[in-house]
Amino acid sequence: MPKIVTTDFFANGKCVWRKEYPTTLTTEQIEKEVAYIADIGYGTVEAVTDSTGRYIRIDPSQETE
Repeated sequence: MPKIVTTDFFANGKCVWRKEYPTTLTTEQIEKEVAYIADIGYGTVEAVTDSTGRYIRIDPSQETE
């Protein structure tokens, strides 16, 4: 059975989105997910963690195009 990496996206101190993928997400994939989460109204993502132990803090003052 292949290993699945679970990535959690946090906004306002709560997990608002979870993505399961066969590998760790790239920076570009994370940026797309963060933009999508904001577009659907789930809030501004502040941090991302995954089941490999990776933690990424999102700086909201850094806008991506």
